[in-house]
Amino acid sequence: MAISYTILERKNYLSNNQNNHYFLKIVQNDVVNIDQLSKEIEKETSLSEVDVHAVLIALQGKIMKHLEEGNVVNLENLGKFSIAAKTIAHENKEDVSVKDVQKFGINFMPSLKIKRWLKKDFKLKKSDNK
Repeated sequence: MAISYTILERKNYLSNNQNNHYFLKIVQNDVVNIDQLSKEIEKETSLSEVDVHAVLIALQGKIMKHLEEGNVVNLENLGKFSIAAKTIAHENKEDVSVKDVQKFGINFMPSLKIKRWLKKDFKLKKSDNK
């Protein structure tokens, strides 16, 4: 199956030349939820859909627990998750405080297996939507 794309037009605010530029943008299709993943994994393993669903929910909780403890979570064939923080910068080290944290996020670094997979030639097709 091919990945859909569309062509977008945007202004280039970084250039002195204010001409619009065009670029290819990947179109996201459906959202695959935990129920669908559980059904698909059930068909490929000896686990029931309910068992897979329970494991995925437990995995989510364990990832959150370990990230909150400051650990990197390495799901070896998938990648590494780590917690990140968006903070306010200061000129002086003494001015830095935990109050400078504006929000937390998660960094994801794909595994070597996924990085290699991303280098393949994906089939692309122009979206019918635009």
